[in-house]
Amino acid sequence: LRTADAYWRVSRPTRPDVRVVAAGLEPHSFTALFDSWAEHDEAAEANIAHGYKSGEVVSGAVELSRLTSCDAVLPIAALQRRPLPDHVDPHHLERHLSEPDFLEAFGMTKEEFSVLPAWKQTNMKKDVGLF
Repeated sequence: LRTADAYWRVSRPTRPDVRVVAAGLEPHSFTALFDSWAEHDEAAEANIAHGYKSGEVVSGAVELSRLTSCDAVLPIAALQRRPLPDHVDPHHLERHLSEPDFLEAFGMTKEEFSVLPAWKQTNMKKDVGLF
């Protein structure tokens, strides 16, 4: 969705009306577009657990906003617990820390951290329980 949104911004004067359906919960109007359709119960169960409803059609813009709301600031304790909160990138937990929490945990700013080699970042994240 993010890639499509970026493409539309530079190539089209108006954004198309994109709709998103959840795997296993597709509405009949969607499945009827195909010659054959196989039901996927496991996908349906997983998507129901994530709050989707059977037959629901969501605006692409709304879904993109929901999925990219991972910019939420969380306390370090919430990022150290499992399971992680929804929409938290498990590979970049440090991005969800406030600047003061980040400074306390890592002893440097986010900008200073970002220029470190990947191996060093990984070791530091392990040291503070964010890996």
